[in-house]
Amino acid sequence: MKRLFWTLLIFTMGTNLPVPLFPLYQMRFDMSNADISLLFSTYAVFLLPSLLLVGHLSDQVGRKVMMIPSIALLATASVIFAIAPSPYFLFVSRALQGVATGGFLGTCTAFIMDHGDSSRRAKTTLLASFTTMVGFGVGPGLSGLFIQYVPTDPYSTVFILHVALSISSIVAVLTLAETVRRHTGLPIKFAIGVPRNIRLPFFGFIAPAVFLFFAMNGSVIALISTFAIKVLHLHNLAIGGLLIFTLMLSGGLAQVVISHSDMLEMIMLTKRGLLLTAVGAFVIIMSAPEKSLFLLVVGTVIEGIGNGWTFKGSLGLCGQITTDETRAKIVSSYYAAAYAGFSIPIFSVGLLSDYIGLTDALLALAVLLTFATMMLIAGSKRDRKSVV
Repeated sequence: MKRLFWTLLIFTMGTNLPVPLFPLYQMRFDMSNADISLLFSTYAVFLLPSLLLVGHLSDQVGRKVMMIPSIALLATASVIFAIAPSPYFLFVSRALQGVATGGFLGTCTAFIMDHGDSSRRAKTTLLASFTTMVGFGVGPGLSGLFIQYVPTDPYSTVFILHVALSISSIVAVLTLAETVRRHTGLPIKFAIGVPRNIRLPFFGFIAPAVFLFFAMNGSVIALISTFAIKVLHLHNLAIGGLLIFTLMLSGGLAQVVISHSDMLEMIMLTKRGLLLTAVGAFVIIMSAPEKSLFLLVVGTVIEGIGNGWTFKGSLGLCGQITTDETRAKIVSSYYAAAYAGFSIPIFSVGLLSDYIGLTDALLALAVLLTFATMMLIAGSKRDRKSVV
């Protein structure tokens, strides 16, 4: 089990490694905020079809068959980032990262659940979501420190390190026992969607909740480095990466200190998490007129706690409505809803910021998502069947 969590940590670390470099890419390649947002969103655009088309195939062909090529593809993206001579290569790398994550994330989560004791599934799900959030934060945190303080090429060193760690994770997966028996001779089925009997709770509450939290969370991850430099005039390049690490670590720790495992408790945890995520976003925005790093950090921590609660509650609900036969498929659909929030909302903020400024664009998104959150919470109170 430790090898699986190591693999999950290294993989998720690699997906956000380039984010602290975004301000440098803007200067090096003369890219606008919209370009940077599109670069970030490219990841989600390619991740979604990968999740829906192949994310669940490990239920048929085996976990390891899906995980090893995904890890190798993510390592290839890191190599391209390390040598990228133009923006075109950056977009290609982000696309590869998206495809790789789509094939890996649901499969690895299902693999972890397979190896875990069924009587401790809630704890296993918690550890998986904690590792995922911390991994998403460790990557940019480490990258920011390398860029600012390690006297090497800022565009390549951290990616070379990730390639080496990816090789170790491939070795770890190879040593694990496969948990899915492949049915040779049967055609591979590309089933998109969610089983009819759980569509109401999934599409009525789980999917909208995770979409909303990823939309705000993704906007912060994509633009916080630019926000710190251009709005707050904090020119230490490590700050952006460390803020993302703080965001994710707060979310991971928030999951650990909350022990709810009952379905109704997880529903309430998800709702509270969404509200905290909105509050954190407004505190981050408040740091702009005050030019306050303190408010920026406080808002990041609040949003991180909200993210952690939303992630734990919604993923826990997702795990409770699945079966062994459909686990990877449902988890992949969950992440598809999540990463849908990483695409259009984030690109829209980047595009809008080129006209009205980054602070006002983030404020517009925060207001819109807060309104949608209130509508979701109000709707779930009226129709409890959409939740349980």
